Amino acid sequence: MRVALFLKQDKKEGVENTGKVVVFTVKENKVVGVENDTVDMDKSGHLSLWALTKKINEIYIPVINDSIEKLFLSLGIRLKSYEELAEDQLFKNYIVC
Repeated sequence: MRVALFLKQDKKEGVENTGKVVVFTVKENKVVGVENDTVDMDKSGHLSLWALTKKINEIYIPVINDSIEKLFLSLGIRLKSYEELAEDQLFKNYIVC
């Protein structure tokens, strides 16, 4: 399974809207790989194409709206909020509160 965690960023005026992402590869409930990436966040099409290309199964993002959630569910990708990240048995060990 591949899980993408979009990092919170302050949006700056006049700067491209790219998001920093950490992608975890998980096997047998253990993280076996980690990659850093950037994604164009201006259009959901760019994000969905990136997720399909990277074979992402699950995405953690700060805010989920209904239309984006429906799009990703139709692609077989689950969206989860940051609040759900704290409840995830695997990832809660990596969170500093």
